[in-house]
Amino acid sequence: MRKVILILITLLFFSVFAFYFWASSSFNNSDDYNQIVSYHPVLENTSNTFSTMTYNIGYLSGMKNNLPIDRSESLFSDNLAQSIKSLDEHNFDFITLQEIDLGANRSYNYNQFDSLGFFLSFAQGAYAVNWDKQYVSFP
Repeated sequence: MRKVILILITLLFFSVFAFYFWASSSFNNSDDYNQIVSYHPVLENTSNTFSTMTYNIGYLSGMKNNLPIDRSESLFSDNLAQSIKSLDEHNFDFITLQEIDLGANRSYNYNQFDSLGFFLSFAQGAYAVNWDKQYVSFP
């Protein structure tokens, strides 16, 4: 009986150990953390003033961001369309995006950065990854 308990405790220990290292490993290649992406030709700005905007995209989950519920792919596609429509109404030179997924499973592998850059006709975008883990405990 002791051997069975010892084997179970050993398996549990190694399972937790393996999960910890998997969950804390990177999702993306670290060489891609900081890069400039071009979407459309760069336009000349003749103004001395720039407008900036910040937008917390909440990985396109909307008001369901912190709720423990299942999310369908249509939720993300609808919220992407709504985000594009809302941001298109503003005339900004620079935008900073928070809580954006770059092809994560939790958001059905949408590269939200590239989607916004393409559909909003950004000239360029700059990836600045500051969180890259395989597993996020919630949601």
